[in-house]
Amino acid sequence: MRVDVERIRELRKELRAINKLELKDIEFYEKGEKLEIPPEVLREWEFIGLNNTDFVEVEFWKEADKWVEKAGKPEEPVNNS
Repeated sequence: MRVDVERIRELRKELRAINKLELKDIEFYEKGEKLEIPPEVLREWEFIGLNNTDFVEVEFWKEADKWVEKAGKPEEPVNNS
């Protein structure tokens, strides 16, 4: 496989530019459709300490839907009797 060093440099430059943006200001699209990512998911990602391109690479919003739904529901009371 031929790999042009210039292309790698271009890609890295573009990734750096994406990572400099505020995550909340990015409109993510997949297969031409805008992803609707809840603000709670974006706020939680800020605490993880990784960058914007990592957010996409690990597809954080897909797994986060599960805990966002759970977080919105009151917990069941614990009965220790």
